[in-house]
Amino acid sequence: MEPISHPGLCKREAVANDAPAREAALANAADAPIDDATTDGWMKIAPYGTYPGSRPGRLQHFTQVEANAIVAEFRSLRGRAGRLFRGVPIYIGHPDQDPALYTDHRRLGKAIDLEARPDGLYGEVVWNALGEENQREGYWVYPSPRWDAPAGRPEFRPDRLISIGLTNTPRIATSEPVTNSEEVMGHGSSVMSEEEESASTNQPNLMDRKLLTDKLGLDVTATDEEIMAALTSLLDSAAAAQAKQTEADSATAALATEKTEKEGIACSLTAANAKIITLQSAVQASREAHANTLLDAAQADGRITGAERPAWLARLTGDTRESEANALAAIAPKLNTTPLDVTQSRVQIGDERGRRETIANAVETLMRDKRLSYHEAWALAKKDPALKPVWDAMVEKS
Repeated sequence: MEPISHPGLCKREAVANDAPAREAALANAADAPIDDATTDGWMKIAPYGTYPGSRPGRLQHFTQVEANAIVAEFRSLRGRAGRLFRGVPIYIGHPDQDPALYTDHRRLGKAIDLEARPDGLYGEVVWNALGEENQREGYWVYPSPRWDAPAGRPEFRPDRLISIGLTNTPRIATSEPVTNSEEVMGHGSSVMSEEEESASTNQPNLMDRKLLTDKLGLDVTATDEEIMAALTSLLDSAAAAQAKQTEADSATAALATEKTEKEGIACSLTAANAKIITLQSAVQASREAHANTLLDAAQADGRITGAERPAWLARLTGDTRESEANALAAIAPKLNTTPLDVTQSRVQIGDERGRRETIANAVETLMRDKRLSYHEAWALAKKDPALKPVWDAMVEKS
């Protein structure tokens, strides 16, 4: 069976989104305003967009489709791991990618959930004591996702989040600080002060009614109730469209996850096929070695000739090799392969059958050992000084 080939699918391409060459020099150099305010537990890990990659010309493409795939992969892993799941680790920089540059391997916290929102990928974060200190002091403030995707694809589009590094020099220029100077309620709505709320309610109505009715497709004489009904209908339509888009994105992410799983199965199958082929080759080599041992013995004691050897090799390595080996062993010797002692009396040399067997045995031995044709071996045997008495006897006999 031929192995299935899927080049590059078994490997992953990873990118960590900080600027490590500048990192050490810019420690504690964040210029964003930081105070003791905290978020609702969610932080934006990465906005959508196209960003520089880890090497020139290799851009990172990150849209809500990729974010949905990352969320699906994360929640699938969390579901399989259960209570043993430790979340996505948060470090200073990326010691999991470059431990020589980032020598501090301690975690500052972890992301226990992910969400793909309209403006980017968010994570629900739990900080430990080191993370809380960093939040208060603002040592490292920008998130740097380390993510990856299958290698060998035309574009880099991440589908798995490995870790989050905190940095002051993010490769993604539009990254937002982990901490900020606003109290956050819900998913990003600010809390107004009483003065701000009062000022807001006392603002004059600056809405251009004609422009509003034109945009809604209403007559300029439309009542407030008609305008509100049209706005409600428009908002409902937008919400329904957004729900369909979210459903489509989820389906796309599920397909991406299924594709990744199939690619992993294909990689495992390729490795299994390669191992099977290796084992089959080893078995065949072992069979051929055993068959050649049997053939050497059969040829040495005259049961077969060199011309018969290839056919016997095929029989001894086939499916019926055991019965063929028994058949080979049962063959009676065709030739007396015991060399004639040419130093004995001329009576033995004068025996015609002995002379023929001696010459035939010598020719057979030369064909086997030197891999000669019959005619080449015959010619060489005639020149062999040890066989000269035999040849001379054959001439005298004739």
